[in-house]
Amino acid sequence: ALAEARRVALKSRPLPVTFARLPGDVWVLDPTAGEEGLGASVSLCLVAGRWLVYHQGGGADADRFTSELMPAARCCVPELTKLLEGVCASGIDSALGDD
Repeated sequence: ALAEARRVALKSRPLPVTFARLPGDVWVLDPTAGEEGLGASVSLCLVAGRWLVYHQGGGADADRFTSELMPAARCCVPELTKLLEGVCASGIDSALGDD
């Protein structure tokens, strides 16, 4: 067999957070696909207490990420973690291939 399935124990579950900049320089958390298409989008992923940043399109600057978006995302971590745990508990993640 070329591939063999094995269980992996994660030490940290990555927690993604996406922002999109709408017209008028307004940032929204967890944008729809249509909102993401309007301008800059930034995805932050909290892994083991550190943020990874992916910036797509638009003219957002790094100072904005660190001074505004990361603190806003960190404030949402408890609610986002609860949401992610609810999805995992409901078994939806197994449908996504994360069984």
